[in-house]
Amino acid sequence: MKNFKFKKKIPGREELSLELSLDGDGNIKNFHLKAVGSLAFLRLIEKYRKLFAGPLTNVHEPEETNTGALLLREAILTAKGQWLPPYKELQLCHCRSIPTEKVMESILIGANTTEKVSRMTSASTACGTCMPDVQAI
Repeated sequence: MKNFKFKKKIPGREELSLELSLDGDGNIKNFHLKAVGSLAFLRLIEKYRKLFAGPLTNVHEPEETNTGALLLREAILTAKGQWLPPYKELQLCHCRSIPTEKVMESILIGANTTEKVSRMTSASTACGTCMPDVQAI
């Protein structure tokens, strides 16, 4: 039996907690999915509660790009062992000493363009070397 726990909170926004128990074949035996956030996020979670049965590999990730869907996608991919962070260094912008987590958080709370990320975090506002990494994320 394998157990998995995922918990992430966007300050002032959505919060997601997922706990899974899998048997030796990767089938979901027990799960607990808890969410706090917008009505749209809670509806998405309610929809996904019905999908957590059988093999974990059969649970598909949401296609939407809103904050709640991004959190749920990360949780599902992490449970499957397929989550790859878009940038692996702790600090994304070295000129401004901006942590990668701050850039990723700005995207989750609505910075959907490179310019908005730069305004919210000041990343890629000096030498511009990190601009391609901001765009990739």
